[in-house]
Amino acid sequence: MRSHILSPTFQLLHTPLAKPGDNGLAKELLELCRYEPDLHISSLAIANCIIREHEGQLVFHRGTLVGAVFLYPRSAGWLEIGTLIVHHRYRTHGLGQLLLASLVARRAPLLGTTRIPGLERLLARLEFQRGRIFDLPQTVVASMLLNRTHRGLQLLKHRPAHFGHQLRYSSNYQLWVRLH
Repeated sequence: MRSHILSPTFQLLHTPLAKPGDNGLAKELLELCRYEPDLHISSLAIANCIIREHEGQLVFHRGTLVGAVFLYPRSAGWLEIGTLIVHHRYRTHGLGQLLLASLVARRAPLLGTTRIPGLERLLARLEFQRGRIFDLPQTVVASMLLNRTHRGLQLLKHRPAHFGHQLRYSSNYQLWVRLH
């Protein structure tokens, strides 16, 4: 990890955040995700829900949100890594590794899906291994499918043009699992 990660200009914040009536961070998360074609954030309501209800890590640079990662509960004690994003200006700073490593430390079983080579290398460094969906408990697979169906419907409702892009790339995702 690069030494400037520990710079006082970067600050890590753990979620969920429970500040009634404050949608500021949800708006910042939505803005951070707005130009990322691989993300499923489709409305302020979804971003607000993620920040308030899901365990995650946020990283700020001089008070501005520049990165986030969240864990989504599945079934049978499994957690799924989702919404890992780092602002394009800060992608060479090691923030993705910092966010993910701090969130998944001492947790298992975990799963992640990706089609991004850099994230695949990061998952491998964090002791994830390539897996197959058929190796997961059926309740975990059902939870993942239900979540993706819901996200797909929300995406279709709020950003119809973006939906085709998601469908085109969805078959390229690889499953990564960490059991210990």
